[in-house]
Amino acid sequence: MIHQFFKQVQDSYGVKNKDLAEMVGISAKHISEFRSGKANISVDLLWQLVEAMDKLSPGAKKEFGFKLSGGWRVEMLNQHKDWHSVISDATPDDLEEIFLAMADRWSQMKSKKKDKKDKKAKREDLVISA
Repeated sequence: MIHQFFKQVQDSYGVKNKDLAEMVGISAKHISEFRSGKANISVDLLWQLVEAMDKLSPGAKKEFGFKLSGGWRVEMLNQHKDWHSVISDATPDDLEEIFLAMADRWSQMKSKKKDKKDKKAKREDLVISA
């Protein structure tokens, strides 16, 4: 997902791989492979690329941070009044993230429900034992 955010910001700010590569000291091909999800990069290299992108096109770092922090969700929800509109306008990547977030939330809810049942059972065992 990070490579997709990077690609989106780089494209929207018009920053070329060649320019980033020269500033950071890596090949443009490596950046291209990262953007497409074919290669991973270290956190340090990602930060260097984001810093370089911001120097070439001010505001890019802030936009990347916004996307990375999940701010796109707030922006998307503010543009729509109902979930049907959000889903209708979501990209395939957005839908994937929404489904993953829903699955994570569902898992958390089930876990809390199970914890409550276990605590209640323990309390009942204590009462019966006493």
